[in-house]
Order: sequence, then structure tokens, then C-alpha cells
Amino acid sequence: TTLYSPNDVAIPDNPNIKEFSLLFRMTNAPVAFVTYLEKTFWPHNMTIFYPVSDQIALWHFGGASLLILMISILTMIMIKHRPYLFVGWFWFTISIAPVIGLIQISLSAPYIIADRYHYLPSIGIGIMLSWGVPSMFKNQSSRRIVLFAIGIIFLAFMGLFSWHQCGYWKNSIELWNHALKVTSNNTIAHNNRGAVYDEIGQYDLAIMDYDEIIKLQPSHYLAYYDRANMHSKLNHYKNAIRDYHEAIRLKPDFADAYYNRGTVYNHSGQYQLAIEDFNKAIDLKNCDASYFNNRGTGYFKLGQYHTSIMDFNQAISLKPDYADAFNNRGGTYYRMGQFQTALADFEQSVRLNPDDNNAARQNRNLALKAIEKQEGMLNKKRHGR
Repeated sequence: TTLYSPNDVAIPDNPNIKEFSLLFRMTNAPVAFVTYLEKTFWPHNMTIFYPVSDQIALWHFGGASLLILMISILTMIMIKHRPYLFVGWFWFTISIAPVIGLIQISLSAPYIIADRYHYLPSIGIGIMLSWGVPSMFKNQSSRRIVLFAIGIIFLAFMGLFSWHQCGYWKNSIELWNHALKVTSNNTIAHNNRGAVYDEIGQYDLAIMDYDEIIKLQPSHYLAYYDRANMHSKLNHYKNAIRDYHEAIRLKPDFADAYYNRGTVYNHSGQYQLAIEDFNKAIDLKNCDASYFNNRGTGYFKLGQYHTSIMDFNQAISLKPDYADAFNNRGGTYYRMGQFQTALADFEQSVRLNPDDNNAARQNRNLALKAIEKQEGMLNKKRHGR
């Protein structure tokens, strides 16, 4: 029998978690405000995720603040003659305030603006236009004709634009392709597209996305980790180990990187190095059953069967429905000649995972044959006496 080591990789914490300072949020807020306003009248370069720029130009902050101030003063001056302008503007201002970054909405995927937050505030702009544009026409009949034509053209344009924009949501690849086209330095988009490429088995393309992240953020340890996982799936073990090294250098307490590097060492036959990595991973995070399971495979390969059984026992204790651990423990018992005990573990593994467990089924058949052979030899001895 051979032990089965799953190729699944551990999933680490998100290194993109970032908290913006109050000063940065206050500086960026006017820029975000004007960006929402701009997209109201010119809905261009819309996307699922807008990355945050680490630096804000002084003229961006100053120009945005001045524009907000001027419009606010103007609507207050005109409040007696055109109150709808005041109502609409302050509707927009008050309802947009919570989503311009003064309050950081997300830590795991830091962003300042999002198109979906614009729906309610845009009602204010609608109020300003609905009452403001008709007031520009004194003649009622001409007002109806012109506004009707303008309304039809506007609705046709927005319908066409919406249809075009919906096309980017055809699938995840298209969505993130568009995000990367209309934004710059978008590491989140590269990371998410890389994850999609991983899911569909296009590991080389995923590696290219992680390459881009590393170019933009050389200290992004998760990009090295993810790229290592792709190299591992392509059986490029040297490249995988190199990237795991770098991820661990950048984050020395990265338990999952130790675990995955240990798994690669296991696959490449470097069992002692694998055990050392599993030891480190378990020291950092001793509640993960897969850590003990894979360390047990390393001990098995080194012929340390009793120690490997202790690890498989611990894995099963942490995860009682761990089919792979039962199969691996059964394989160890089989190698030790304890065929009945091995058979019980193989059968339990099949029960826990009846749909996709060919390894346990094959091992169960081997155990049955071994038991049958063992019983046959005992019968021969009895008859010989």
C-alpha cells in the first residue's frame, strides 16, 4: 500500500487587511465624493473593485473640496427660489457621507468607493434634475416636446450602456479582466483572477497574475504563497519551494506556508525536511488535522510506523470524519502486518467518503487478500500437525 497525501493546500489569513489612518480617510473623502458625482453624470470605467491609491495629489484634494464647497454655498443661496436644488444636493451629500471612506467599510479588501453605494444618494441628483431642468423652459408646450425627446434619448443611452456593462459580468474572468483594464495597480483584481484560473486548472495563467502582484508589492507574502501553490500543482517543486521560502521569510509565523512546503517535500521524497516543516506548522497552529495527517505520511515514508500512527490518531481526534487519515492509518497497520486493524480503518474510510475513495477501496481489497492468505497459511499449519 501507499499512503495518500492530498494535494489540497492550506488557506492562510488575508494579508490585504489594512486599516487607513484617520488623516488619510479625511483627505481622501472629498476625492471619493467628487468621484461618485462624476460617475453620476458620466458613468465610465465602472468596475467591481476600485483600488485605493496610497498617495493623493494635493490638487485632487483641494479641487474636490473647493467644488463641494461652491455647490453647497450656491444651493443655500438659491434655497428660497429653487429649494429643490438644496434638498437634492443635501440628500446626495448626507447619504453619500458614510460611504466616502470616512468610515472604513472593509479591512480585508480595502476600498474607498463602490458603485453599489451610489444608488440611494443618486436620488438627490435626480431631484435636482427633475425640478431644475423643467424650470429652464418657460413655455409649457416646448417644455413637453423638448423634455420628452431628451428623456427618450437619455433612457436609450442608459439602457445601451447598462446592456454593455452587464456583458462584463458574463463570468469571473471577464469581470476581473475589465477591472484590470479600467484601473491600475489593482492587486486585488490580479489576486482574484489568479484564484479563478486556479479553480479552472489554468495554473500558468494564475502564476502570471501572482507575478504581477509581486512586481507591484514585493513584500506581498501571500502572492509568493499562492504562486508556490500553482508551481506545486504543476509539479514544479523547486520553484514551489523557492516561493514558500520567500513567503516564510516575509512572514516567519506563516504556519500554512510551512505545511504546504512540507507537503511538497513529501511529494519530492525529502521526508525529513517535510517532517521539520510539519513540526514548525504544528508548533504555530496545532488544531489542524491535515498537519498531523501529512506529518504522519512523512514518518511512514521513513519507516517510523508507530510515530506515524500517533499522528494519524491525533488527526482523527481533531477531525473524526477524516477519511484520508483513516486510510493512511490503515496503510500503516497493513505495513506492520496488522491486517484486521488495517481492514477496519479502510472500511471506515470508505464509509466516510463513499463517492470518491478509490485508494481506500483498493487498500481494503489488499487487506482482505492478506487476511485470506494469512488464514490459509494458518489452516495449512493446523492440518500439517
